[in-house]
Amino acid sequence: ASEHFLGDVRQAELQEREERWNARTALSADWYWQTDAQMRITWVSDDLASVFKLGLAPQDLLGRQFAEVPELGEPEGGWEKLHALSVRRKDWREVTVAVKRAGRPPSWVALNARARTGDTGLFEGYDGVGRDVSEQRLASLRLADSDRRHALTAELSADWYWQTDDKHR
Repeated sequence: ASEHFLGDVRQAELQEREERWNARTALSADWYWQTDAQMRITWVSDDLASVFKLGLAPQDLLGRQFAEVPELGEPEGGWEKLHALSVRRKDWREVTVAVKRAGRPPSWVALNARARTGDTGLFEGYDGVGRDVSEQRLASLRLADSDRRHALTAELSADWYWQTDDKHR
């Protein structure tokens, strides 16, 4: 009887841990993905909250490397930089890519990934998350545009100035 009780306690603990894990992951990303060792996307979570927002469905990604998805723009530094990290089995963070959407302005996602190894220690691919960072990206672009206009206005202002005394001479 005590063996059955301990099994129930362990099961309850595991369920509680899984619930905490699910809550934590739901707060940290919009969607999850995995790749194989050749960097082909093999799994995408069903909660791809961005399906409507991004105009991508999980099946649009499966079997492709990120660079092969036509709707994804190149990240800063290009896909080669990401490939170089992957060859070295390095984790990567905040790789931001534009998502081209037919008939709509682009949106942006930030991708984070952690190298995954199997029981034998061999590289199996990446586990990753994606977040919609469109609002932050648009704010950054607006700020950069404002800075550019301010600099242009300052440049176009008078090339010289003068001082006058109290009689305006």
